[in-house]
Amino acid sequence: MTSIDTALFSVSGGPDGSNTANRERTDERSWFARFLHIKPASKVLCLQVGRGRARTEIVKLLRQWRQYGIRDLVFDRERNVISGRVDKVNHLQIKPVAFTAQLYVVLEHGRRVQLCLARFTQTKGAASSFRKVIDTLESVLGQRGLLVEDEAQRRDMCEVLT
Repeated sequence: MTSIDTALFSVSGGPDGSNTANRERTDERSWFARFLHIKPASKVLCLQVGRGRARTEIVKLLRQWRQYGIRDLVFDRERNVISGRVDKVNHLQIKPVAFTAQLYVVLEHGRRVQLCLARFTQTKGAASSFRKVIDTLESVLGQRGLLVEDEAQRRDMCEVLT
């Protein structure tokens, strides 16, 4: 694939095709975090599959990790949101953390392409645990060949969300 112009990409998140990337999110942080203006940790993964397959793969993977301490896994097909948490008792002996993932369709020249963005956000708990979970998820998705490997394309896709 050749170099991609950032103006070529846009994001569609809602079921009606509306752009939900910049829509106001509900703030699930504690009052203490809001008072001190502590931003939650977040990470964006660029997947080279459609939003439906990305959602299926992430949910399937997190369900397999229940034996390692993933709990309360919920996904909303309408809003394309996946949420879960790492329990206090877990295989890696990391601190508890809750997280959400929002999935977005990537449009190129106004048309859907087989690309998807997944923005993971820490809602409660330790940022170090959040990074460990997301790094492990990224590693497994990379081994399965689901992540975008081209650095320039990944950077251009991530610019759309910011």
